[in-house]
Amino acid sequence: MKNTIFALILIFIGITSCDKEESFELTNMRINHYQQPINNYELFTGMSYYIQEGDDIGSSNWTSFQHEIRGFEFEFGYVYDLTVEKEELENELIDHPNVIYTLRKINSKSKIDIETTFDLVLSIKYTNGYQALLKKDEFSNYYLLNSNIKIDCGDLYEQLSEKIENEEGIQGTFKHIDSQTIQLLKLN
Repeated sequence: MKNTIFALILIFIGITSCDKEESFELTNMRINHYQQPINNYELFTGMSYYIQEGDDIGSSNWTSFQHEIRGFEFEFGYVYDLTVEKEELENELIDHPNVIYTLRKINSKSKIDIETTFDLVLSIKYTNGYQALLKKDEFSNYYLLNSNIKIDCGDLYEQLSEKIENEEGIQGTFKHIDSQTIQLLKLN
């Protein structure tokens, strides 16, 4: 009888300790050299990556990616090729993502040419409101919302300030100065 109970305990332990089927996949992802501030309170607040995944890598197609990549520290001005773990969550919550991304490996990190330009949305004018995607510090310096990325406005400072005060929708063209500063070249 003791042998039977012992055997049943061993079988139970063996069955319950078996690994569950993995619910993740590895995927390759390219991260572009800049991020777009996002302030969607219900779904995502932070800096959105622009990515290429799978067969899109190397194409001109970039997709906004509003997720965190656990273990990944992004630096403005670099294009990254990553291998990430993409884990599907079983219990979806309405206001939370149903996928978790975790960095497995940085395959490459390439500094972009200093003269490369890019466009960012700085504010949005809605029919029923306005949303600025930048902030101003106590020294009147502008920063991208949800980040420490400083905007060097140069001669466009007054024009930008006026557009913000008038609650206009604004898009700007930029280039990198360093990993913490971008230069505003023109307002659209």
